Amino acid sequence: VDNNTKSFSSRYVVLAMPPRVAMASIRFNPSFSEERITELNTIATWMAGHAKLCAVYAEPFWREQGYSGDVISHSGPLQEIHDASSDDAELNALFGFINIPAQHRQGRQDEIKALALTQLQRLFGELASKPIDVYLKDWALDNHTATAMDQEIQRFHPVNDIKSVLESSWKQRLIWSGSESAAPHLGNNGFLEGALEASMRTSSFLEEHL
Repeated sequence: VDNNTKSFSSRYVVLAMPPRVAMASIRFNPSFSEERITELNTIATWMAGHAKLCAVYAEPFWREQGYSGDVISHSGPLQEIHDASSDDAELNALFGFINIPAQHRQGRQDEIKALALTQLQRLFGELASKPIDVYLKDWALDNHTATAMDQEIQRFHPVNDIKSVLESSWKQRLIWSGSESAAPHLGNNGFLEGALEASMRTSSFLEEHL
């Protein structure tokens, strides 16, 4: 125990995070069974292996050209492009998901940005090559989002199914409440709707038991 350690007491522990990230970053005591650890590590974190680029512009010139900004492409680093401008017109931007595997993105951010701008210029004209700024977020490199098991780009939405959101080894006092714990039959795992669903379920449970 060092001077930075803090201790908290509570009747329940709620984990609103991906199970894989929790298993990779938290030491649980009491620990889980090997079977349970394997199960939790099979729960995929949606979009964890992806990266996203956003180019910010002074004006939404693509709209003035009659374009929506929506593109599906098989030529260039951006496979799916959308208009990310704000409703109040204070922010004008195009964003795209990068179709390059995580292991080939490391250390190449500047190169990927340049290739993406070339692609946007090819699609929307010269103005697309002159953004105010370009941001690239690689979720696969973010240890709050992804683990070593999350490095592949997911082509299909995973169907996660945690057998129980209450940990039996913790006498039902540890609750999984992230989006990945949402009911599989509703299809909301990994989405914002799944997070809302899980939080409402947890809130109802705590109201009943506290």
